[in-house]
Amino acid sequence: MKACCAPPGDRRLFRRGSGALAWLAPVLALVLVPKCPLCLAAWFTLLTGVALPYAAASTLRVTLIAASVVALAVLATRRLRRAHSVLSRSRSPR
Repeated sequence: MKACCAPPGDRRLFRRGSGALAWLAPVLALVLVPKCPLCLAAWFTLLTGVALPYAAASTLRVTLIAASVVALAVLATRRLRRAHSVLSRSRSPR
């Protein structure tokens, strides 16, 4: 069901679910990326059937970590801006 066609309560649930998924994806990526590039190459080979050289696995590992950290920073910045705007609106004299 599309979010635009859902009843108001369902839309709120859809927004919360998508917001939680936005935070969950980079966190899971950080948790599941192996420390060893050879382990990442082995995972990649098992999942896709394509062998990954050590240099490519090392670059992919660093890229995944950097992308996850950047995604979390963007989400945190959005959350802080939203909280700041809500607080500034509530404190403004009427």
